[in-house]
Amino acid sequence: AIGKEVEQGNEPYFKFKNFDDADSHLSTLLSSVKYAKEMLINGLFYLSKKGYVELLELMIKELLRTSKLTEKLLNEMPNHEHDDIFQFTFDLNTTDQFGNTILIIASKFNQISCVKLLINIYQVLHDLSKLDEENENESNLSYLNLDAVNNEGRSALDYACFNGNYEIVELLIS
Repeated sequence: AIGKEVEQGNEPYFKFKNFDDADSHLSTLLSSVKYAKEMLINGLFYLSKKGYVELLELMIKELLRTSKLTEKLLNEMPNHEHDDIFQFTFDLNTTDQFGNTILIIASKFNQISCVKLLINIYQVLHDLSKLDEENENESNLSYLNLDAVNNEGRSALDYACFNGNYEIVELLIS
């Protein structure tokens, strides 16, 4: 496709002048994919901080579906150099630049409904798997680490205690 148009119907899809031009476009695409994945994860932290539990639940479900779909598609295709960029593995224990998990953020900002959702996510996913023909959503989920600590050595329970939020403390210890 280098030096030629790659067509979709009658419209040119890409037109590369030479190999360097194609390589530059590929590099831009790969950077964009990596950035998009980072922004999706950052969105989870924002939703957890602000207490948008319905959106948080929806986004978690969609990220799990995306993770499973990319895994399935990449397994069906021959290996390529950049498969790791396109693979999207979702982990509830992912951390931000300060080592906070989504659960730590929800607890730190007293978002009881988000803490409940995260603790009960397995039931949510079980309900979702009943609607999903492939029934594979639960197997794609890592366990939520209730004891995770951030870079300051604080856990979700530490923040709940510090904030005097007995409801979150009870959720975390039960």
